[in-house]
Amino acid sequence: MRKQLGQSLVEVLIALVVVTILSSALIVAIITGLKNSQFAQKQTQATKYAQDAMDRIRTIRDRDGNVTFKGTTATFSALWNMNMSYPTNCNGPCYFKLVDTGGEISLTDSGVSSSYWESLGESLSRQIIFEDISTGTPPLYQSEKDLTVRVKWTDTSGDHESYLQTTLTKY
Repeated sequence: MRKQLGQSLVEVLIALVVVTILSSALIVAIITGLKNSQFAQKQTQATKYAQDAMDRIRTIRDRDGNVTFKGTTATFSALWNMNMSYPTNCNGPCYFKLVDTGGEISLTDSGVSSSYWESLGESLSRQIIFEDISTGTPPLYQSEKDLTVRVKWTDTSGDHESYLQTTLTKY
């Protein structure tokens, strides 16, 4: 009997199947890692945009900067006298956007529409929401306001949102 040299066809096929399975698993792991990395990057960027808006709004509050509401410009302190749940004002939360006019940052209302989102570029959008903590009589609604900054984006895995919330008090 002659001695067989080399590999049989069955051994070669088994080796190809094992290599294919390992390659597929490696490709799936790499793609998942890239998606998670992109999500984390967008999440970090969204949080930075939200924190930046919070800081700018606190600066506007501290300097009693300009706020435009329903076409009228006043100082931030005017917000303390406004019941944001009252129907003639917002009838619920009030929506604002940050406006940079020649180096001065101000708040401008975007109406009562919760569908308004300020585009930030790179598929990110921001929404700034003020609302009263208490809808009671003065001074309850005049001393504190809830501030929420929401930032959203969409990627291949769907819609995502990051938000920060704080309570602003009279300074």
